[in-house]
Amino acid sequence: MASKQCGACPNPIKGQEYLHCLNCNGFYDLICASVSASKFKIMTKDSRKAWVCDGCRNKRPKGDNTNTPLRTNQASSPSSLSSGGTASTNSESQPSSMNITVRKTIKPMDMNDPASKAPNQVDKLPSDFRNDLLQFIKDELPTILRDALSSELRGLNTQMVELCDKVNDIKEANEMLRSSVKKCETAITSLRTENTKLTNLCKELETRVTALERDGQQQQQWARLQNLEIVGVPESEGESTVNIVQKIAKNIGVTVKTEDIDFAHRIQPFRSSGGKPRSIVVRFRQRHVKDALYASARKSRDLTTVSLGMGGDSKRVYVNEHLTLNNKKLLQICKTKAKECNVRFVWTKNCRIYTRKNEKSPPVLVLSESDLRKLIS
Repeated sequence: MASKQCGACPNPIKGQEYLHCLNCNGFYDLICASVSASKFKIMTKDSRKAWVCDGCRNKRPKGDNTNTPLRTNQASSPSSLSSGGTASTNSESQPSSMNITVRKTIKPMDMNDPASKAPNQVDKLPSDFRNDLLQFIKDELPTILRDALSSELRGLNTQMVELCDKVNDIKEANEMLRSSVKKCETAITSLRTENTKLTNLCKELETRVTALERDGQQQQQWARLQNLEIVGVPESEGESTVNIVQKIAKNIGVTVKTEDIDFAHRIQPFRSSGGKPRSIVVRFRQRHVKDALYASARKSRDLTTVSLGMGGDSKRVYVNEHLTLNNKKLLQICKTKAKECNVRFVWTKNCRIYTRKNEKSPPVLVLSESDLRKLIS
């Protein structure tokens, strides 16, 4: 399809943004049509169809010419014309034959002509009346102007007073607001100071609570310092836990008399034969007896239910220090962490937990979970 040519410039029209003249059927781009792109977008289809270019618009009459006189056919007929010069002379000398009305030329008014001057009406007034009128104007005009000006100024003064009152009210409100803001700032400063004190007090109390909890744990563990916990011994009806402790001591080569034992009992509720047996807690009257039994049990690896003369499958029997619940959890965490960090030794002595990375490294005391980071270093 051939591109359209703009009717006002030599450039071809590209795209769909152009206008089509209703009269001459010409195509015009928006620049030659003097139409902006935004105006073109809001034009309706009817307005675009009715659009007329500037050339066709200039050919239209600028106004109503229905009253313009037209020459009759007589003026242009050959009978009324003789030669070129004669026809021109006749048309100028006989305008009535062409139905054209020629008005008379109006001469400009001579301003120096006395007849053209308008009569002065004030001069026709009597001299006494004219003097009285002028005197009245001189006397009363200042008063009239003064009263009118005073009235206007009075209104402005009233408005000014009202405006001043409003400004004063705004000032008072502003002062009250400033005072409230200062009070709030003072209260906030006081609250911040109090908050800082309370924060420091809370930190101090947390430190004290932590210390008290640690002291309580140490006291509980100290009370169990002469205890041992035996795990893995099967339960039986009518058993004597004291005799079981003595059998274990004899099996690992330690002599324990009945009078050396303060008490020995199971510490968990009785369970069925299918569950794990309850542990035995034994308290010795003297600490050195407990230490000797525990040291021998650590060296012994063949302490089983069969070696103790108990029936059933052979199961390991463990002799441990009687730790508190928190220390048991901490010991379990240490063992798990030791496997992750390749720490070879984890043990307890005097109810305290120790770790050692290898045979050459020094032992590390673990009192809390925060000490576990020493395993990594």
